[in-house]
Order: sequence, then C-alpha cells, then structure tokens
Amino acid sequence: ALNNVSKSIGELIGNNDMVADALDANLASANNKKSELEAALAEAAAKDQSDPRWKELTDSLRQQVADAGLSVYEANAAIIQNAIDATEKVFQRGEFLRGISERGAALAERIGNRSGAFATRQGNLAGRGVDLQSQRNSLQALLSNPAIAGNAKQIEDLTNKIAELDASIAENSQDLKDLSLE
Repeated sequence: ALNNVSKSIGELIGNNDMVADALDANLASANNKKSELEAALAEAAAKDQSDPRWKELTDSLRQQVADAGLSVYEANAAIIQNAIDATEKVFQRGEFLRGISERGAALAERIGNRSGAFATRQGNLAGRGVDLQSQRNSLQALLSNPAIAGNAKQIEDLTNKIAELDASIAENSQDLKDLSLE
C-alpha cells in the first residue's frame, strides 16, 4: 500500500523516478510473496503425500501461487508501461517546445527575416529527427526487455509504436531535405 501511495505522489508531482521506484518495489514485493507461497506449497505438498488431510491446504496454496504469479506479471507490465509513458512524455515536451519555436519562425518570416526562419525550421526538424530516433531506440530496448516476455498486448503495442516512429523518421528526413531545397 505504501508503494502505491509513493507511486500516486510521484505521478501527481511528475516525478517519474519516484513512480519507477514504487513500481520496482511492487515487483519485489510480488516476487517475495510468490517465493514464500512456493516454499509453503512445497512443504504442504510433501506432507500431502503422507497425509491426505493436507490436500485442501495444498490446493489452496497452488491457487495462491498462481495468483501471485499473476501479480508478478502485472507488476512487470506496469513497469514497462511506465517506461513507455516516460519515453513518450519526453518526446511530447520536445514537440511542445518545437511548436513554440515554429511560431517564432513564422513571426520572423512575416517581418522579413526569411533566413532566420529557415534556420529555425531546419533546427526544429533536425531536433525532431534526433528525438524521434531516441524515442524509437528507447522503445526498441523495452521490446527486448525480459519483463515484457509473454505479454502479447505490450509487444504488439510497442511493435506498432516502433513502426509508426519509423514512418515518422522517414517523413521528417524528407521534410528536412525538402526544406533544404527551398
């Protein structure tokens, strides 16, 4: 519960490191609980062999181990999703700043400073290209993270985001070439 409070506070104040730490702590807690349940199950199963009265406890522990495995899976998924969100947030911040810069370029062009507007737009496109490639690399690294193994939905989502970024990178490169030809 304390980890979830830390996570909520981190989200509220925009501190992704705090959110990531809370999610890591949730994963560690889920793994510990699963390990404890597996040890209890092993002990109960050994007694179940010689005394059938242990069967009910063994069955209950098997279900609890399965539930704990699901908690570990969900904790891993939350960590990956947080990393995806953080990567996208960094890119969105860059896009916001480039939008402001583009408005400045449009104003410079209106007052007759075409070369200044050109240089600003060229810088914006170059910066966008770097940010797109950085975002793509970050998402590709997440795709190879062992924590995502078995999560078909996150794998599909990441694969689609990477394909979209590949198209955006190609478009941005062409936009930069077109701008240079003007």
